[in-house]
Amino acid sequence: TCACRRCNKEKGNRTALEYIRAKGWEDEYMERINGLLDKKAISYSKHQRLRWLKEDIPSDFLERQLRLTQYISRQAMAILQQGIRRVSASEGGVTARLRSLWGYDDILHTLNLDRYDSMGETERVSREGETTEKLRITNWSKRMDHRHHAIDALVVASTRQGYIQRLNRVSSESEREAMSGEIEVQKAANTDKLSLLERWLTQRPHLSVRAVSDKVAEILISYRPGKRVVTRGRNIYRKKTADGREVTCVQRGVLVPRGELMEASLYGKILSQGRERIVKRYPLHDLKGEVVDPCLRELIAEYNQEITSKVKAKGAPLYLDAAEKQEVRSVRCYVTQPSVAKAIPIRFDERGRAITFVKSGNNHHLALYRTPQGKLEESIVSFWDAVDRARYGIPLVITRPREVMEQVLQRGDVPESVLSLLPPSDWVFVDSLQPDEMVIIGLSDEELQRALEVQDYRKLSEHLYRVQKVSSLYYVFRYHLETSVADDKNTSGRIPKFHR
Repeated sequence: TCACRRCNKEKGNRTALEYIRAKGWEDEYMERINGLLDKKAISYSKHQRLRWLKEDIPSDFLERQLRLTQYISRQAMAILQQGIRRVSASEGGVTARLRSLWGYDDILHTLNLDRYDSMGETERVSREGETTEKLRITNWSKRMDHRHHAIDALVVASTRQGYIQRLNRVSSESEREAMSGEIEVQKAANTDKLSLLERWLTQRPHLSVRAVSDKVAEILISYRPGKRVVTRGRNIYRKKTADGREVTCVQRGVLVPRGELMEASLYGKILSQGRERIVKRYPLHDLKGEVVDPCLRELIAEYNQEITSKVKAKGAPLYLDAAEKQEVRSVRCYVTQPSVAKAIPIRFDERGRAITFVKSGNNHHLALYRTPQGKLEESIVSFWDAVDRARYGIPLVITRPREVMEQVLQRGDVPESVLSLLPPSDWVFVDSLQPDEMVIIGLSDEELQRALEVQDYRKLSEHLYRVQKVSSLYYVFRYHLETSVADDKNTSGRIPKFHR
């Protein structure tokens, strides 16, 4: 979709309808999208999304959009067909049907039932028409366990093109007769065609539920930690020479960060009532802290009162002028000093004093060191600091502090801002933790060694955790099968969802 840059910037984070309402063009807008729907120029779902307000957006909308796999599947097939003669794809509906008929649907639930029961997250339910109750995991979905991908992959690998064709042609009388002959069912003409198809599919070659369950229980989920911090790239730009000619310049060997260096928000430093204070710009409808401008502060108080008394609708625009041309979208507010205690200055005034700051983004890793006194000390390295180390050829994880410090001091080109964050030379490296690294929790060294020797993957699976996030004195380890990263308070049970 192409959009005017100025209009898109003016729209901001509002939905299309919210932006149009603020402009007073709602009638024309509705007429246009209704006309496009009538002409079938847009789909019904697109038409509905164009009418959304912010509160209409489902909480999982973006996640579902990212998980659409049709395009990915087509591209994957195109790549595979370059080297493989026959490549075919199976539809999700076919995979789900076969998974159910072959009895694979309940494998993950059965494997997880004891664990969730120990955490108190189960309930007893009975199906309609049944008197017996079964123990079920509360709000269970196979997508709560990463191993559902392995089961789906097994079903796809066991699927043959003939199964898909027969599913598509199930209404054909000849197909029904062929299936009847293969499963030797008498009076096939009186048999329901759906039941007949299911009976035919259940007799196709596939692994037993017990065999699949045993192998799935041994699956260990792993992640790829430590993505590259920087890569070498090039920067192409145009500039004018002294004689007015425009030339293209190419910078090679430029270091390109492979992640977010900092948070998106900028922090400013202003002089207020004789003292320096830190300010940050917040969206109008998500203000935090005291508004800097006293006149605007009063205007916003009146605006909020009108929304509370329902004189104005929630999300209605706020204007500074009676002509409603100067809309207020964001407001500067004071923030507490500790929140930017470790902020990084990026702009300076004419006297060289820092006036604009940013907060570094996610942490790259945590390193543990032992001091000469035997005390353990942590060293948190943010992604910004990791990029700085890469710029000056310093190891990202410093395992030999004395050796690195001596080399850096001999060079003399490393700034103090980088030097001050290096571990002291008399510290001894103990270990490091990086997001997405895998760790074993709850096994002694002897138990771990024994499990590795006999390849007891079930045992290892019960104690395998992923480093989810690290910060100062706060480390979160997520169970390797968990797909959710929500900060659930439930850390009980035989195998907790996470440790911290």
